[in-house]
Amino acid sequence: AAVMKEYAEKAENPKLFFVIDGVEQLAADEERDLMRFIPDMKLRKVKIIFSCLDSFPLFGKKYKILNIVSLNENERMQVVEGILESERRSLAAPVILEMISRDASADPMYLSLLVQRLLMMDREDFAKINAKGGGMNEITNYQLELIKGCADDLAGLSEDILEAAIEKIGGAGVRTAVEYLS
Repeated sequence: AAVMKEYAEKAENPKLFFVIDGVEQLAADEERDLMRFIPDMKLRKVKIIFSCLDSFPLFGKKYKILNIVSLNENERMQVVEGILESERRSLAAPVILEMISRDASADPMYLSLLVQRLLMMDREDFAKINAKGGGMNEITNYQLELIKGCADDLAGLSEDILEAAIEKIGGAGVRTAVEYLS
């Protein structure tokens, strides 16, 4: 609770993401079975992302099923555009092309996290952009450098995002929470 309070106070546009990968691999108990039901989430600042095998049944009013082994370039583009649309955001074409050219971008979870990394940009990032001129080209170049600096695998990108969150939010509580998560 203390970490969430600290996040809500310091973040410019706080959001909460629950990402649970491989739900079917969790211990088969009542708590895991509760995850079979996905509530109808109308909150814009809370997102729940599950990954599981097709054989793990999910129940709920509204959820999207992505049953994809490996995305081709067109599907990668559609995933990025869909994520951006749901976030009511846009990115320059060169940024999207860099995202979908990454080896790990065949995984929709990787693309989702990469978009989230860009959405973490804050005042400090824009101050750096403004120091270089502050135009659209500078924003695009900054985002391209952010993407190029990210790991090209899901685990590494997750670590990159956690480290960026620690840096942006700060505080010993955040560092401790991230250490527990990783």
